[in-house]
Amino acid sequence: MFSDKQINDFRCIKAPDELRQRVLSDTDALNTRSSSAGKIKHRVFAFSAAAAAVLVLAVGLPLGKAFSDARPVVSFNHTTLTSSPVPAVDSSVPAVASARNIGTLTVPVELELKRETSISVSDGSFTWINSEMSAELPAVTSLRLDGSVALEWSVPCDNTDEIYVMSLENKLSKCDITLAYDNSADLWKISCEY
Repeated sequence: MFSDKQINDFRCIKAPDELRQRVLSDTDALNTRSSSAGKIKHRVFAFSAAAAAVLVLAVGLPLGKAFSDARPVVSFNHTTLTSSPVPAVDSSVPAVASARNIGTLTVPVELELKRETSISVSDGSFTWINSEMSAELPAVTSLRLDGSVALEWSVPCDNTDEIYVMSLENKLSKCDITLAYDNSADLWKISCEY
């Protein structure tokens, strides 16, 4: 296809030295400009990340406090409930020997609601004990309340396989109070999950 002479002539082509220097100097200038542009982009990105972090902290800290302040405080027998179940029997009242022998279990629950909260039960009913009116209101399955609230939660306890749930929900938090039968201890236990 190509003769040896053509190949040698092609290999011998050489640009003048001044052209070579001009091309190399233009390439260095181009590299310097693109390097500066990269540094500027990096600075803009770093500034944007720092501004976003400040914004997240400025907005997130007060919101985090608002969320934790919105959580209701749930107490049974003057003890704040947690996710660890405790016996659902008031220690100041003689305990029922076996929860299987009673038809309805009534559990007193104290709530400290920091905002208007919707309260509902999966089964059974609850009665709001209003200390200001010195009266019990009729048993209900759902209600909206706020402030300090005393309730009596009544559930049928003939089915020990059932898990009963009282849900407390406001705009910023949700809490489930669980009443479940512990076969090994032969009694009902209550706990609270946020």
